[in-house]
Amino acid sequence: MRGKKIQLVLVADARRRRWLKDILQTGFVFLEACDVNEAVGLIRQKRRVDAIIVAPSRGRGLTTLRRLHADPLCHHIPLALLLENASAEEQEEAFLQGAVDVISLPAADAIIRARFSRMDYELRKQNTLRLLQRIVRRSMKQEDPDQTFLHFLKYLGMLSQAEKVFIFEGDSHSPYYWSANGETGVGSRSVPQRDYAQLRETMDRLFEKYGSLSIRNVSQYEAEEPEAAAVLLAYGLHSLVALPVYFNRRRLCVVCLENVPSGCMKGTRMLTNHIKTPLIMMYTNRNSVYHLRANSSIDQMTGTLNRNAFDRYSQSIEPDESIGVLFADIDNLKRVNDDLGHSWGDRLICDTAEALLRYRYGGTVFRIGGDEFVLIWQGLEKEAFFALGQRIRQHLAERNLNNSIGMYWSPDVRAGFDAVLQAADQQMYDEKHQHRIIEDGMDKEPGRFSDALANGEFTFYLQPFVNPASGQILGAEVLARWIRQDVVLEPGQFMEEMESDTFIFQLDVYLWEAVCRFQRELLDQGVQPLPLAVNVNAQDFYLGNVPQIMRNLLKKYDVPDDLLLVEVKEKDYRRNSHIHSCVDALYDEGIFTVMDQFGMEYDSLQVLPTLKARGVKFCYHRRPDIAEEYKQKIIESLLNLAERQGILVNVAGMETAEQVQLINRRGCSCAQGYYWYRPMECAAFRELIQIPAAVQSRQDLHMFNKNVGTLTVYHLLAENIISEARLNDIIGPMAIVSVQHNDERIYVRQMNRAYYHLLGKNPQEKALNHVDNLQTDEPGQDLITAFHRADDCPDNGHLISFRYRCQGLEEPLHLVARILPIGKNKRYRYYLVFLHKYR
Repeated sequence: MRGKKIQLVLVADARRRRWLKDILQTGFVFLEACDVNEAVGLIRQKRRVDAIIVAPSRGRGLTTLRRLHADPLCHHIPLALLLENASAEEQEEAFLQGAVDVISLPAADAIIRARFSRMDYELRKQNTLRLLQRIVRRSMKQEDPDQTFLHFLKYLGMLSQAEKVFIFEGDSHSPYYWSANGETGVGSRSVPQRDYAQLRETMDRLFEKYGSLSIRNVSQYEAEEPEAAAVLLAYGLHSLVALPVYFNRRRLCVVCLENVPSGCMKGTRMLTNHIKTPLIMMYTNRNSVYHLRANSSIDQMTGTLNRNAFDRYSQSIEPDESIGVLFADIDNLKRVNDDLGHSWGDRLICDTAEALLRYRYGGTVFRIGGDEFVLIWQGLEKEAFFALGQRIRQHLAERNLNNSIGMYWSPDVRAGFDAVLQAADQQMYDEKHQHRIIEDGMDKEPGRFSDALANGEFTFYLQPFVNPASGQILGAEVLARWIRQDVVLEPGQFMEEMESDTFIFQLDVYLWEAVCRFQRELLDQGVQPLPLAVNVNAQDFYLGNVPQIMRNLLKKYDVPDDLLLVEVKEKDYRRNSHIHSCVDALYDEGIFTVMDQFGMEYDSLQVLPTLKARGVKFCYHRRPDIAEEYKQKIIESLLNLAERQGILVNVAGMETAEQVQLINRRGCSCAQGYYWYRPMECAAFRELIQIPAAVQSRQDLHMFNKNVGTLTVYHLLAENIISEARLNDIIGPMAIVSVQHNDERIYVRQMNRAYYHLLGKNPQEKALNHVDNLQTDEPGQDLITAFHRADDCPDNGHLISFRYRCQGLEEPLHLVARILPIGKNKRYRYYLVFLHKYR
């Protein structure tokens, strides 16, 4: 802030004006006027007048003073009076009329200069204070308190022309800062801790000695404080103005202006000398806003953050970081309020909040509704997030706090936080629906199902699954049967009603134990058992600890793990985080898990490598929407992709010789259906497996071997598989891409319907589509580079992620692609590309 000269309106005759200007020389800017009217005219023309100096002829001084003071235009301007031989009464009268100073003439030139220097200082001080007031008013218009400080630093830096301006609060190492190149921020100054500590120690020592710092030239300061100068020079400081601000006997902050030009030092010092009060006011305002914000962000009943804080937090989420959201909803809160009163309901809410706060493991807890809580973590890996979710679920259960919980994890938030929250919310509502079914069943009186179980009317039949090439038995699936008045009822006749009752869990546990007991009896009789597959209903995972129950039954009957298979529906595993975690626990326990009804999801094959399962079952009869020829192609693709992962594939629903011949040609090693065996009683199965020719030898059991056959893209192309309209139901988005050998162009040669749907392409467009050479998420890698890397890995291909902007969508899609090389000719290299959304 270079000091501007003070502007004075000098009201006097020509002789006195010359005399006064000669004494004061160039320290002021004079606007000359002969009388009051001319002076008022000058003041009206000029935008800024700092003071009025009146040096009238003898006897006219007080009259002139009264006229100027009475004019509204001059009333607020400081006025000094020079009077010849002024008596004490005249001086007193002048001060009463509003004069700021009265100089009695004649006086020595040195005295006049001293009195005007004092006036100059006071006027500059007043101008500085007014300037600070304007700065503070403008800064305080910002809603965010941090922005108030940043705007204040901006004006302070512009006025002082400093390179950098900082405000360090207390002993904080995270300052507010502003730099001349336009950088501003809070707590982001890139100062190494040891360097900053040394600088802070040096400044504290200088503050203790001098109170404040105003160093025009650090190099010249070296003689007086050599150690301090060395530190400042090493830090890149050539000049420095620094001031500690104290309030209530403690250091509030330190204001530091670095590398202030020498011509601005005087004005900067004056500015900083009056900065204490504005800073105290801004800190008081900031603390008040923080206090109000904290009160508005905290749920007063539970102590968690509330909906206001949740809305603000959702706007500040890092889009490039992974995010995990856990949605918890208290079960039966309305019933508690109605039966026990709202005080008990409030207590239940508080107990749940207290548990979530205690076991959040670094997450942020929000209460966004009456009985709804949301926990958010950023930067966690997927496995760590689901592990934390399970621990929270266990802690809530241990405290008898019944909650429906939905969990969802995403690698980033580029698609929007609302999508992540909605996915977790949907999982929570799915779980709440299961809980309601269970509760409705518990409320029912013990009915015919319980009586039937007590009377021993429930049993199980066994349907063998075989090696389709030889027809030899590999194992069997356990199927529930209800024998009522000598009539055998199949699950389709009672299962729907039973699933609306909690009895389904009792029946399943009963059957699991019966199967283990049956296997034990075979072992005791010297008969070599075969693996038996039991089904687990989705409700079972909510009504009991399925992994623990399975482990206890195997231990109780001393049955080897490989004699019990557990079948869970793929849709339940993929759509419900709780079931997902329980099945993973079964897998980790070493129990053979099978995804039942596999292939009902549109991208089942693409997620196959991520499933914690050792087998999958494709139910042939459950896909009536797919023609026979397409089913065969799906089965072939499934067999060969599963072979790469070492996963068993059981094709169920085989009924005709033609179907069996087709799956044999595809290399299927495990199948099930009426073509070989219908469900049979345990006694019949026991007799059957004692026939050596009917059972696959233990050494050759394909149950634990990889499937035969290898899927090649050449085979897919030869049979025109990727062009079939319905294959996308199981394969997911897929296309054949060609790249010129000179890497100049990329073309999409052929694509399936799932590809059209994912990218918003029109199926009626020409098959030959040009693709831009997009950048992938990996730095320095584009699509051309990715294709070359795929050439180097012909077996597994190359996996990439990238963003693709589709017409009609505001945000680009975040996609993952696996690129497999399939061949080349003189002009092009060909690749098979599988796409899916980044999960």
